[in-house]
Amino acid sequence: MAKKSFVQNITEEFGEEVLTASSTVRQIIPTSSLAVNVSTGIGGIPKGRFTHIHGPDSAGKTTLGLDIAKNSLEHNGKVLYIDVEQTLDEGLVKSMIGDLRDDENFVVAMPRSAEDAFVLTERAIDSGEFDLIIFDSIGALSPSKELEDDFGDAHYALVARLMTTFFKRNAFNVRVNDIAFVFLNQVRANIGSFIKTFEIPGGHALKHYSSLTISLFKSEKIEIKKGDPKTAIGNKVKFSILKNKVGVPHRAGTFPIIWGDGLHIIRDVIDFATDLGVLSQRGPYKAFEDETLGLGILKTIELLEEDQELLDKITETCYNVVGVESKSPNNLTEEEVDGKDD
Repeated sequence: MAKKSFVQNITEEFGEEVLTASSTVRQIIPTSSLAVNVSTGIGGIPKGRFTHIHGPDSAGKTTLGLDIAKNSLEHNGKVLYIDVEQTLDEGLVKSMIGDLRDDENFVVAMPRSAEDAFVLTERAIDSGEFDLIIFDSIGALSPSKELEDDFGDAHYALVARLMTTFFKRNAFNVRVNDIAFVFLNQVRANIGSFIKTFEIPGGHALKHYSSLTISLFKSEKIEIKKGDPKTAIGNKVKFSILKNKVGVPHRAGTFPIIWGDGLHIIRDVIDFATDLGVLSQRGPYKAFEDETLGLGILKTIELLEEDQELLDKITETCYNVVGVESKSPNNLTEEEVDGKDD
């Protein structure tokens, strides 16, 4: 009788999932921002991995999280939203997700304690039902001891210890069940620093286990001329990819948010294509290759809203300029990527 190989023995005892290509990202969930998708190097948020998105208040974290959820739902995904902050705006959910949402495919949980949040999340991971889990947010976690003790009692590294245990227990099943796991996180001002810096709640395990870390900061307002003065309708968000184990790190850019509606897809394409030099300026007009587009950004938006073929061509050119393969959300294929950062 022939002796079984190492691989045969291991797969029989531990399962086929144990032996796999360590740097394989099988699928992604795109965002609605071309700038973010191209900058990740893989076209969006990786499945089977942890993604960490952090920033100060009003930086667009929840909006980006809901946008990722919308794109997952558009491609028949099932989403779990863990609202630790207890502040998810139903109006924003309806505006961004609309008819895509029902109680089966977009599940919202509001746990009381950190322990409850992690137990609930672990069961969701083990179930294998969800394509995307959004955890909002780490900074709002309050362990049972903190809830039960008196005000003023000191508590050290309780959340960090829980986070470490959570990652150790669940990283395997997040990969095997091909879940895109997105942690949203607040930032804390570093009071003892001479310059303005921030601390990120969650401990070191969060940094080590995250394959993609994106920092967000609120930027300039988006204004339109409706009489005098101009009217603000949204703002741009600066993003920086601080860690990227599925692509090239340290890319940065902006994406536009229209208040109450979410990410503005076409404005984002125009801004990003202009930054890359794909769109040029001919006096007051935008231009693409030999074609003159609209007079200013609003007319260009109107033009591209009516010409999907041209919009797709500009989008594809942006991918080509950066050297990133364009991913069709309707045909997500297995992609081999090399880890770039530990």
